[in-house]
Order: sequence, then structure tokens, then C-alpha cells
Amino acid sequence: MFVEGVLELRLGDVLVINCGGVGYSVQMGAAVGASLVPGERVRVFTYMNVKEDGCALFGFTTLEELGMFNMLITVSGVGPKAAQSLLAALTPARLTLAILTDDVAGLAKAQGVGKKTAARLVLELKDKLAASSAASEHRAQGEVNTDGTSPAGEKQDATDALMSLGYPRADALRAVAEISVAGMSAEEIIKAALRKLVK
Repeated sequence: MFVEGVLELRLGDVLVINCGGVGYSVQMGAAVGASLVPGERVRVFTYMNVKEDGCALFGFTTLEELGMFNMLITVSGVGPKAAQSLLAALTPARLTLAILTDDVAGLAKAQGVGKKTAARLVLELKDKLAASSAASEHRAQGEVNTDGTSPAGEKQDATDALMSLGYPRADALRAVAEISVAGMSAEEIIKAALRKLVK
């Protein structure tokens, strides 16, 4: 799940990491690995892509990036290179916001990702990134708290979703508290909170 050692050199989008005398080649987009400096000890979270003609390691600096990468490659037609290209163009939070708000044009700006693939990303991942089934049940019941705010269940689902994207609990709670208003669904709260958090 990760490779830890001294970053020996960078060859374009490939990093060579010395782990106990063995040099591991890790594919890592320049934008994703820009903070890594040759000569320093690094820890890179990895995904191993195994094919008939060999295997390749794809690297990420955070578990949040790796988690989003793993979700992206579940979409038909999206391979590791396209997923890495999306993460080079957009942070996990911005990717989530683009998918939840049907921003096909924004997703298609990533190199190698056309409008058809971007539309497929929205179609296949929107539900996974949206609120849990419990939130849907609250929406169907049309529950609203006596103080006029969204139901506690909706707020909790939104907070949990933001935390699963890597945001600290305090930041998630603050963002949800600032935008939650009467009748908002968990999905609507998540979208509004992400707009605040990614600024």
C-alpha cells in the first residue's frame, strides 16, 4: 500500500525510490508529486496495476488521493493513467464537487478525458459520493427540525461524507453548520460545504 525510502531521482512522471537498496519505479504525475524532493526520505501510497505484459506502481502523496484514484478506476473506460490525469488536474475535493454538480466540462479538462468519459464518471460515481441511504430516507420523510434547520440525520450524513474525503472533523462540522438551512438534503449540504472548503 505504500513505498518508503529515499527519493533517488525523478524521470519525468516517474520517481525512483530507494527502499533498502532496491530502486522502485513509481509513476506519479508532476502535480501530485511536486512537493517531493530528491535526496529526501519519502512515503508514497501506491496502487499496483498488474497487466499481462508486466506491472506498474502508481503513487500518491496522501491516502485521500489514493482513495479517489481507486474509486475513479472502478468506472468503465477509466484506467490508471486517466485517473491519475484527473487527480493531476483536480484535487480529490474538487473532483468530488465536479461529480456531485454534474460538471462534465470541468472533468473533461483533464488530459485524456473526453466528455463521454466525464459524463460516465458523473453517472457511475455520483451516487457513491452522495449521502448514504439513511439520508435519502430522511429526505423522503421531509423531516425538518423545530429550529428550522436541516434534520440532524442529514447534517450527520453530510459531516461523515466530508470526513471520508479526508477533511478534519472540526472543519467538516464548521462547514456544515455554516450552510445548513431548512429542508436541505444531505447531498445539498455536501455540495455547499465543499464549495466553502475548496476555496
